[in-house]
Amino acid sequence: MVAAPAVIDLFLDEESQHLAGLSLFIGKPISLQHEPAMGPEDYDIVLI
Repeated sequence: MVAAPAVIDLFLDEESQHLAGLSLFIGKPISLQHEPAMGPEDYDIVLI
């Protein structure tokens, strides 16, 4: 996932348990990358 730094920080802090659960559900690790040019409502999900 590519998103604004504040969004990534939220996933790493308050939403970390949900992120871990999602990773287990889909069976793949989830990578987070911050992009300062993106607004808080913008994000990209890249499937590899």
